[in-house]
Amino acid sequence: MNSKITFFWFLIGFGIGFFIDLNKSNEFEVDLRKAPPSDLTQTSVVEDVKKIRILCFLSTMSKSYSTRAVHIMQTWGKHCDKLLFFGSYVTDGNIGAIGFNVTEGHDYIWGKVKLIMQHIHKNFLNDYDWFFKGDDDTFLIPENLRYMLSAYSTDDPIYFGYKKNSSMHKRGFFSGGAGYVLSRQTVRTFVEKVLTNKEFYRKSEGEPGCNLKTDARNEDEDISVCLDYYNVYPGDSRDLLNRGRFFPYKPEAHLFGKPDPKNGHWTTKYYWSDEGLDCCSNYTISFHYILTKYQYTMYFLAYRLQPFGFRRHFPSLPMKVNFSQVVKMLEQEGANASLRGF
Repeated sequence: MNSKITFFWFLIGFGIGFFIDLNKSNEFEVDLRKAPPSDLTQTSVVEDVKKIRILCFLSTMSKSYSTRAVHIMQTWGKHCDKLLFFGSYVTDGNIGAIGFNVTEGHDYIWGKVKLIMQHIHKNFLNDYDWFFKGDDDTFLIPENLRYMLSAYSTDDPIYFGYKKNSSMHKRGFFSGGAGYVLSRQTVRTFVEKVLTNKEFYRKSEGEPGCNLKTDARNEDEDISVCLDYYNVYPGDSRDLLNRGRFFPYKPEAHLFGKPDPKNGHWTTKYYWSDEGLDCCSNYTISFHYILTKYQYTMYFLAYRLQPFGFRRHFPSLPMKVNFSQVVKMLEQEGANASLRGF
């Protein structure tokens, strides 16, 4: 009998110690498995998260207004506080698409993003808290994005996405297709400081550093170089269990992928992550390469399908972070990345 009691208390002690260590592993996240004590608390959590205002803007092409953009409007786009599409040349009031005088095509997204940022800064900066940039084949769950962002202040110089590494970016940069979300302060810094720095318009092709002279560059890499100059930080968007929340491919690529040194996905990962069911957070935010039919499939699975009798619980809101601690953590990550040769 005594041995059973001893074993019982051993299990209790082990469990308590495990959860203490787990919480220490990431002081900026809440335990996603912890359910609040009452429905009243759950309602409060949802209402608090809803207060975070997100403007979603997508880079597209005029020929895709009716084949891609309109379907995003019918699915996850409805869950953004505001949804805008930006194409080239052609404006379409039916879907809220604005056409800029920029060459069509993936190679010119950099030129488009510079104009988009100015447009948002002029017309929407104070109306929304965070600004999500995606492509017309991105799938987003805005509710999960709001939940993650509830720990941060939009006045902090920070942004989030799927973080990749390269020799140019000791702090990492974010995949454009998976989407990245910028704080209000980050948009302000980009427009008021980056885009007004005349030195950035004098760069020669191939010259390192922020280059605004040409539109034909890799937008996701270049915006990070420009923001890095003014100490805007690419944040860590992983959950408590170090699972990602932004993804550059379809779900199956992450669920069934295997390490491959010839695959850019594996060689450019900033953070190591498991594949299989442990690849992705329960509160995943985005996937990429989701075309029209799959948009509806994903939307149905994310927003409508529910197992009968399964009661959903909402986690508590994450604790508000201390931004100076976040900076210290990210700077240390950058130093470690440099040591690894990234």
